[in-house]
Amino acid sequence: MCQINTDPMKSQIGILKVVVSPDFIHDETSGDVIINEGTSAYLKCKASGRPAPRIEWRREDGTELIVRNATSRTRARTYVGHILNMTKISRSEMGVYLCIASNGIPPAISKRINVSVTFPPVIQVPNQLLAAPERTAVTLECNVQAYPRPINYWLGTAGEMLLSNDKRRIYETMAMPYEVQMRLIINSFNEEDKGTYQCVAKNSLGAVHSNIRLYEYEDDGRVKKYGLAENEQKGQLSNSASEHGRRPLLQITLRTPRATYHTFSENHIPQERVPSCTAIMIAITTITFPLLVLNLFLI
Repeated sequence: MCQINTDPMKSQIGILKVVVSPDFIHDETSGDVIINEGTSAYLKCKASGRPAPRIEWRREDGTELIVRNATSRTRARTYVGHILNMTKISRSEMGVYLCIASNGIPPAISKRINVSVTFPPVIQVPNQLLAAPERTAVTLECNVQAYPRPINYWLGTAGEMLLSNDKRRIYETMAMPYEVQMRLIINSFNEEDKGTYQCVAKNSLGAVHSNIRLYEYEDDGRVKKYGLAENEQKGQLSNSASEHGRRPLLQITLRTPRATYHTFSENHIPQERVPSCTAIMIAITTITFPLLVLNLFLI
């Protein structure tokens, strides 16, 4: 109040409003989180200020959040609230989350919270049976998902650990924070390179390996040797041919310098031809060895 001591006295009342920019309350704000896949986490973010700050969540890489409530899950770019519920978290939710506090009084503030989701290794193999002609380059591929990041390596046909040299090259490409593509390139394929190769992945939560069988493809269109690919994960052996389907599926990929792509159905009638491709894939939905399509697997 401002007052002038006159006769009569004069006064003026004014209102002073104090505003305060946001500031995080660190004891009530989450730090970095490491959590097992399938369990639950709750990210908390609290800030002081006047007026009370608005708390907004978003992912640093711009991907959508999974917003959960009592009955459903939805995807959104942002979420407003002090607590971000992450019930039954999945590996796809791994990453950096931003908590942004603002109340119209600059500056707005943000905090980075890194969420790491741990799980044992899983291997996916695009082609578990490969055949190639001599003196060509052959590429074996395995896709590994794991966190913490695993140790990955290749085993040769005699069970020896393979290293890069003039004969073969080994590459790893990071596709996601938890996914790595393993590639083994064999230069100038020959008789000695035939056999079963293993890609192996290990981290602190487990180990897994998957087999890739490599055969020689002859000029007359025959494969010298034939067998089922196997996949072993966590000590469990299973035929990849019948892992998910009700009826077994056998697949073999043949690589030649110039070839045509054929797909054979159950009655062995060609369904599709695409010229000038670099691979022949033959899929047989019923494994019946006496029928042997076009004697392709018979020598």
